[in-house]
Amino acid sequence: MITTNADKAEQVRSLFRDFEGCSGAMLNLRKTTAIDVGHINDQNRLALPWIQSSESVKVLGVIYLNSLRQMINKNWDTLITKMGQLIWLHRMRSLTLHQKVTLLNVFITSQMWYLSSVLAPYKVHIAKITSIMGSYLWHSHQARVPMHQLALPIEGGGLKLHLPYFKCRALLTNRHLQESNSIPFYKTFMQRTQNPPDLHRIPTDCPCLKVVCQEIA
Repeated sequence: MITTNADKAEQVRSLFRDFEGCSGAMLNLRKTTAIDVGHINDQNRLALPWIQSSESVKVLGVIYLNSLRQMINKNWDTLITKMGQLIWLHRMRSLTLHQKVTLLNVFITSQMWYLSSVLAPYKVHIAKITSIMGSYLWHSHQARVPMHQLALPIEGGGLKLHLPYFKCRALLTNRHLQESNSIPFYKTFMQRTQNPPDLHRIPTDCPCLKVVCQEIA
């Protein structure tokens, strides 16, 4: 729930109480967590005794912060750390190159594809992920094949490896295209932004929008 009105928040609290009365379940409202969005100070901050204010809140696997730039860094730094831990656990397994590619595509990078459809990673994150994948595929091997070669289809001499840079951009663009068909004002907004695509006018705190405009312009 996003609100700028304390009365609306209290209406939601009343709905929780109605739900308790109908279902017989007891909801612990003290576990309700909220974050400030935008420029918040002591004068415009909503003070509700049953809501705890926090610097971050995690919803459906995504960590939300009051700064989009910090939000992107926090989510992707956390994901890269977990990805490195997973690869370390599987490094001891004796797998062929094809099996390693399958493991990367299906399991190790699965959470990355979900996050990339919501938040576009910065180039530094893509570089770290690509480096981790490369070190796992070619650990202690002198003869190596370029990553773009492994991304080719099998009949083209590759192993269909999913490259982070291209797949992340494709998933983010696909999510925005789906939203353009479901949100009334979104399609008009995107058309004005990308036609012509004046990328320099897009604010630096909107990296996801800039990526989408580059892809669909």
